[in-house]
Amino acid sequence: MLNYQTFHGVPFIESPYEKGCSLREDVFLKQFRIVVEGESAFEEDEPMYGYYYVDSSADGGYSGLLLEALQKSEQMVKENIYPGGENVNAVEDYRASAFSPHRVLVFDRYSKFVIAGIVVSDSAINWVRPIFDCVERVLITKYCDQLLREASFEAGWDNFCTAKQLRSHSRDLSLHIPKTRYQFTHELANVVTVDLWKSSVMETA
Repeated sequence: MLNYQTFHGVPFIESPYEKGCSLREDVFLKQFRIVVEGESAFEEDEPMYGYYYVDSSADGGYSGLLLEALQKSEQMVKENIYPGGENVNAVEDYRASAFSPHRVLVFDRYSKFVIAGIVVSDSAINWVRPIFDCVERVLITKYCDQLLREASFEAGWDNFCTAKQLRSHSRDLSLHIPKTRYQFTHELANVVTVDLWKSSVMETA
């Protein structure tokens, strides 16, 4: 239950994420911003050669509560429609012929990363478990840096596909580490999350 208060006729809502903080209603309703990362398809100059693909992103809009942001994200990915209209019109480059979502990221009102999910083949989202343990966060960061170094080495030998896979794996693992100061773990009690970090440790063991 949200706690509403009015000051000089202006509605304020108590934030469940910042202790002792009440926000103007219009600010509260935009506490979380959704960004969808993926690839945009562009038609080659000669149509017979098909398409080429470029990393891109789509604006997923805003939500006032974290659970609402997650639910909105799942609905957008399922329908492949974003606030700007059809996905082709919502991505950064409007010339794109199509947009394939890979990740969904949620940021707080300070533009700090909160939580993210990986888009799987059936258009569902596997939300990545936020990790707050300092030791684990350091290990993850070091492993991500190692993957990026390996990617750079592979790219130097023109193994661009391998380099892209390593960079993508590093990016996915980094999603375990929230940057926000919001207190939001209580909202994730019933949200199913995946642990990419433990899977990586098991694979390398």
